[in-house]
Amino acid sequence: MQERPTGVSGSGAHLAAIPRLRLLLCLLTAAAVFVFGQAPTTAVIAPPTPLNTNAATDSGDDIFPYVASDGAGNWVTVWQSDDSLGGPIGTDSDILIARSTDNGATWAAPAPLYTNAGANTGNDEAPRVATDRDGNWVAVWQSTDTVDGTIGTDWDILTAHSSDDGATWSTPIPLNTNASADGGDDVTPQVATDAAGNWVAVWQSTDPLSGTIGADEDILVSRSTDNGATWTAPAFLNAYAAVDPLTSQDTVPQIATDGAGNWVTIWQSTATLGTGVGTDEDILVARSTSNGVFWTSPAAVNSNAPGDDLPDVSPQLATAGGRWVAVWQSFDSLGGTIGLDSDILTAQSTDNGASWTSAAPLNGNAATDSGNDGDPHLATNGFGHWAAVWPSTDDLGGIIFIDPDVLVSRSTDDAGTWDLPVPLNTNAATDTESDSSPTIAAGVGTWVAVWRSFESLGGTIGTDADVLFTTLDANCGPPDFDGDGWGDACDSCPMVATAWFVPPGDADCDGFTTSDETVIATNPAVACDDEVGPPDWPPDFNDDKAVNILDVFQMFPVWFGVSQRQDLNLDGVVNILDVFLMFDYWLETCT
Repeated sequence: MQERPTGVSGSGAHLAAIPRLRLLLCLLTAAAVFVFGQAPTTAVIAPPTPLNTNAATDSGDDIFPYVASDGAGNWVTVWQSDDSLGGPIGTDSDILIARSTDNGATWAAPAPLYTNAGANTGNDEAPRVATDRDGNWVAVWQSTDTVDGTIGTDWDILTAHSSDDGATWSTPIPLNTNASADGGDDVTPQVATDAAGNWVAVWQSTDPLSGTIGADEDILVSRSTDNGATWTAPAFLNAYAAVDPLTSQDTVPQIATDGAGNWVTIWQSTATLGTGVGTDEDILVARSTSNGVFWTSPAAVNSNAPGDDLPDVSPQLATAGGRWVAVWQSFDSLGGTIGLDSDILTAQSTDNGASWTSAAPLNGNAATDSGNDGDPHLATNGFGHWAAVWPSTDDLGGIIFIDPDVLVSRSTDDAGTWDLPVPLNTNAATDTESDSSPTIAAGVGTWVAVWRSFESLGGTIGTDADVLFTTLDANCGPPDFDGDGWGDACDSCPMVATAWFVPPGDADCDGFTTSDETVIATNPAVACDDEVGPPDWPPDFNDDKAVNILDVFQMFPVWFGVSQRQDLNLDGVVNILDVFLMFDYWLETCT
């Protein structure tokens, strides 16, 4: 169906006619193709590599890493460390950062996230980071630092923000604005953004908010509309916070948003909800359609909550394309269908968290394995591909050791089914040290996973805890019937060769789903312009059956404006982000 062109002609007159500013933009756009326009490759898990480049010489422990991507080649990993970096900072726990600008292939040397790391004396732990994919990043973490004596030594939530893709960061400030007067501990923060100016942070706290709620663990929430510079006063998110008993524990919240006004928070809880849910840990959910101002009453995510009496803990949440997927660690046997060791369970929602499918094992070996699987993390590339990672002591039927290793399972049918787990640390059959605390994120055709490890990698690094990473290609390997580099297992059009990924729900194999084409106003049943009716191929704005700089010219009259036809990413404005979506089709033709 698609052919690679031998050349593009007829552009000289157009280039001579456009203003210099537009010419500059076009040249930048064309140059960016070489950065973002990547050809598909076979799926590979790379060998584990130290992400903290000082791993061979440092002596402190580097733990609890968290990785995030802007989907445009920029990656940020943050983690907790008591290493002094050779002297510039102390041996208290500080937050370190490393950046990658080549899609996770290489990483800059670790550096403190904040400039006062050499002077502060409190412990900074459990960092998380998020981005709006427009250069703005927000980091949050728990800390006992007093911020130059302005707050107490109890645990509070600190935050810093960056507007240059993580190159520089603001001075840390308390995110919980009551930090100077509160007496409870605020820990395990999470942050998310809708990429439209709204940021929402959630965390667990024992602070009673001046007596308005109890001193048990509850879930608090705060909001920012200026990219993390300021935050609203903390409020309780779990509606029963004022009346639940002191023995009730609501902890480790996770938050996600679809960028379309829907926000969902899940957490583990011993609250009974007054509905027959037991006092064992279960996974609860609350929803917001007001950018975190108001939240629904909590409900159970795990369908076995009324009848089980074993813990469901460590939840994670991600969303894309109208699908919300929750994963968590559970000791429940699901009525005897799986073992009593801990496994990874999952449930899905297609109504923005209002209802969820029955809990089911994600690790396909749950009925026969004997090791414990726990502390999962989850990510999606937004095109029907999902990946879950977690630490496990299972030996996968004897092929790896029973020391803690990191496993990965992937789905290529929008979380409908999951592959059997395989080792993420490819040295799992020979290593003997602990690998744990993994997180994973998706970028441009690549996934990056990071985790804490005590493994020396054959003596090349120390036996202190370091941050390792690996890359996973988002594409599938053979068999590949149509020979286009997208393996049949993840190719939604396995009989039609395409140079781009075809997402689930794309009936005409042109790279855009039927629902997206309905909004963009192109024909979802025809892949290439047939000169009949509406336009057919979304990135081919001039309908010449090719995607090139001439199509970019078509965007200039509505640049930074509203155009249904040119708004390829459906965010309501025509800008460089829509050009980025054209890169997978650059210099491609259709017939």
